[in-house]
Amino acid sequence: MKEKIRRREILLSTALISMFITASGLIKAPFSAYDYGNPLAILIAGLILAFILILMNKPIKSIWSFKGNGVLIKGLYILIAALLVLAAFFTAKEHTKFIYDIVLPRTSRFLIAAVFLACVFVFSLSESKALLKFSLISAFAVSLIFVVLFLLSVKNFSFKNVFYGVNTDAKLLIKDTLNYFLTMFLPALISLMFLSERGEVSAGSLLSGVSFGLFLISVCVLDSILSFGSVFATRLKYPYIDDISTVTVGSLFTRMDGFSYFAFFAAYLIKGAVCVRLAISILRRAGFKYGKMATAVFCVVSAFFI
Repeated sequence: MKEKIRRREILLSTALISMFITASGLIKAPFSAYDYGNPLAILIAGLILAFILILMNKPIKSIWSFKGNGVLIKGLYILIAALLVLAAFFTAKEHTKFIYDIVLPRTSRFLIAAVFLACVFVFSLSESKALLKFSLISAFAVSLIFVVLFLLSVKNFSFKNVFYGVNTDAKLLIKDTLNYFLTMFLPALISLMFLSERGEVSAGSLLSGVSFGLFLISVCVLDSILSFGSVFATRLKYPYIDDISTVTVGSLFTRMDGFSYFAFFAAYLIKGAVCVRLAISILRRAGFKYGKMATAVFCVVSAFFI
């Protein structure tokens, strides 16, 4: 029985961490700030990230066991809650920009942001198990979508392009690795904080979560590089979307990029909802009775500034 519960927890944790990592780098990977969309840099960044998360597992867990009502403890809780709220704000901002640029260009940014933030707030009020189960369903659906779209893209691939992306120049490799790591680090840390509130997080959960998240991003990066080449792909605003928009299946399905939109919405919804839920939990620990009301006001006000 214990083994069954342990496996279920690893599965749920893997799904949540992978969706956070996916949300952190999916929309714009390979990034235009890079000289190359280096797949090797993704692997190195992932190994470093997994190692650091394992080291930080116990310190993050200790956040939930602080005792006392001193000013210092309350101040620390308020600071953490503020950072989580800020992370939710930037998540909503990135999501709104993507929807406005690609999906609904003639729609009000305020309306897009308001709808998304409303979904985030309502979802954040769910039990942690509901968030984890949605993450599991989403991770399965996203991986299926990405793999199918990758296979449908094969006819557009030029496999020599991947060798241009794997650049072993030390300076470029370090730059790409650092960029990938910094992009994934904070989201992965937030997901670890959420999981640690529920109990001990095993090293296996962290490793599998990071690995699966990197797998999802790598599929997108390779898809873009094999289709466009690393130099051209890194010049595009949304490389993966531009890549998938060229995929057709006969004369009936001439635009397949709509399927990938679910990945973006699900990943950002999970990330935003977890940030808001954590902020509410931490404010409650700091002694604030109106944490839900405060985050609700934040969601309403944020919609005007996105």
